[in-house]
Amino acid sequence: MIKYCLIIIVCIYPTVSLGGWFGPSNYDECVLESMKGVTSDLAARAIMRSCRDKFPEPKTNDSEVPANVVGQLDGRAGMTNYGWFTGTIYNGDKEWTITQLTIVLVPKSKDKSADLTLRAREYNVLVNAPPLTSTELNVKVDGGGSSNFDWNIKNARGHKSR
Repeated sequence: MIKYCLIIIVCIYPTVSLGGWFGPSNYDECVLESMKGVTSDLAARAIMRSCRDKFPEPKTNDSEVPANVVGQLDGRAGMTNYGWFTGTIYNGDKEWTITQLTIVLVPKSKDKSADLTLRAREYNVLVNAPPLTSTELNVKVDGGGSSNFDWNIKNARGHKSR
C-alpha cells in the first residue's frame, strides 16, 4: 500500500520528483554541469557565455557611470588565436557595480604614419564587476585581422551597489 501511495505522490508532483533531471535550473548549475571534464580556458569561457545566454542576469536600473568611476577600471587583455579579445577587468570603485563596458580596439600597425582611427572599433561587453573585484572580459572581434590591439575603456554602465 505504501508503494502505491508513493507512486501517486510522484505522479502528482512531477516537478519535485524530476527537478534537475532535464538540465540546470540556473546559471551556476549550468556552469558546474557543463564544466565536467573541461581542461581548456577557452572552452570554459565559451561555456560561461553559453550559460549566461541561457540564464541572463536580472535587469537592473543601470545607467552610465561617472567618468571618475570609469577611471578606476583597470585591466589586462589581449587576443586569442581564435578571434577573441579576452582578459580581466578590475573595478577599483567602492560603490558602483559595472555591468557593461564599451571598449575601443585599435589594431597596432608597424606603419607609424597610418591613420589608425579609421580602423578603430567599439564593442559593448557585458560584465559583472561588483565593487573592488575582478571579472572576465570576453568579446569576439569582427573580421579578425591584426592579432595585436591597443585598447581602452570608453565608458561603462552599471548601478550603485546596495
